[in-house]
Amino acid sequence: MKKLIHFLVSLSIFASCTTSKIYTSRSCSVCLNPNDGILLLPLAWEPSFQLLSVAEKNQLERQILSDLRGKGFTKIELYDQLDYELLKS
Repeated sequence: MKKLIHFLVSLSIFASCTTSKIYTSRSCSVCLNPNDGILLLPLAWEPSFQLLSVAEKNQLERQILSDLRGKGFTKIELYDQLDYELLKS
């Protein structure tokens, strides 16, 4: 009985790890230079962000943009604002 409980606890721990839809770390094989242009897709398009409110998604998008700009990336734009930027010029 004790082995069965130990097995079920171990199984539940591993099952919870593999069913998670939020990944805290992801390795990237693409190296970007600050001169490269980056187009950030809206978080609303990603199903894993559906639980966030619109205000939370907007805040997170602004935070990502400011973090990348703080690291020296100057050619970065949010895809939703791209049409506005093209029409404005």
